This record gives sequence, C-alpha cells and structure tokens, in this order.
Amino acid sequence: MRQGELQVAKNLTLAVPTNADSGNWTAPSDKLTDELRALRSHALEELIPLENDSGAKSQIPQRGMSARVAQLLGDTPSVDHKPEFNAAQRMQELREQIVDIDCAIKIAIARSGIEHADRARDLAAQNDSAWRALQRRRALAIMEMMKASRQIEAMRQQTISGGMVPNLPLDGFTLKLGGAFSDACVTGHWYREFLKQAVTLGIITEKELSANV
Repeated sequence: MRQGELQVAKNLTLAVPTNADSGNWTAPSDKLTDELRALRSHALEELIPLENDSGAKSQIPQRGMSARVAQLLGDTPSVDHKPEFNAAQRMQELREQIVDIDCAIKIAIARSGIEHADRARDLAAQNDSAWRALQRRRALAIMEMMKASRQIEAMRQQTISGGMVPNLPLDGFTLKLGGAFSDACVTGHWYREFLKQAVTLGIITEKELSANV
C-alpha cells in the first residue's frame, strides 16, 4: 500500500445523515476514524515483515507531518503518488505513515465529539415542543396523584371512629407513593422538587400547582 492509497479520506462522504433515528446515525468522523484504523492495520502488516528482514533502525522525521495529517483527514487534496522505493525507504515511509495516522485518529476522535454534541443540540431543538409536552404530562400526572392522596387521607380521617381504623382497600400507600405535596416525607422529595422546577421552567404554572396538589 503506497502513500497515495493512504489518502482515502478525501473520498469520504461527510454529509450528515437525514435519518432522525439517533440509533442509526454515525458521525462523519466516526467513519473516518474506522477508515484510519484500517489503514494503520494494513501499514503494520506491511511494515512488520520489512523490519524483521532488514532490522533497519531509523528515526521518524517530523518535517511535513502537519500537511500529511491534513491529507489523511481530507482537509487538503492528496499529492501525486511517490515512485517505488527500496526496502529501507519503504520501511521508513511506513513508519512515518503510522505516526501520521495515529495523529489523524486523535484529531478525528476529537472532531467526532464535536459532531455528536452538535447533533444532540439539533435534535433537542427539534424535539423541544414534544419534550416539554411530555414533561407537562408527567407533571399533571404527579399533581393528580398527590391530589388524590390528599383526598384519600382526608376521607381516611373521616372514617376513623374512636381511634379505630377500618380495613380500607389499598390503605397505607400514600407516603410510599410520594405523599401529598405539603408532606415532608422522604419518598416524596423528588416529586415535589420536580414540580417546583416545572413551575420555574414554565412547564406548569404556580396557579396550576396550588390548585391541584
């Protein structure tokens, strides 16, 4: 595999998929990272036999590395293929390529993080109305449950006679289900906190909260 073959990045399609299913979406830089790792594997497969045969030792020059990495990432056009080399020159070229690929992989991984973050923000913006509607639905359900719990406890108190409590179906679940909004029970802490934050964010109104819990 020659230098020109390592410039496949320029041929990659970097368009973001239109499929809204995040489970089927792949970031462009994720695909590029896979391509680069495959190139590294092929370069190693060619390099190892050459090193075993020649045992040649040479340092990896850094000159021009930035330009070579940019070509791997598809940021700049590829250059013309180099002519054939002897074994020692080919081995040196492969060593340089592996260093270039490692650098390109690090950059591609960093870019992938940015692409995923951008996509997450875009999807959040697209789903904002539906998200808020679902949160409101949950808030209304919690308020309804707390209102029912308050009414159940009030009826329970009315039913007690001389300290005697009759066998009421499903009695004793109020605190386990979060209690009433004013209760300071531990199990209801996050229910109450959720409703308070829902008011702050405008999901429900203070009037709705006070009227329904």
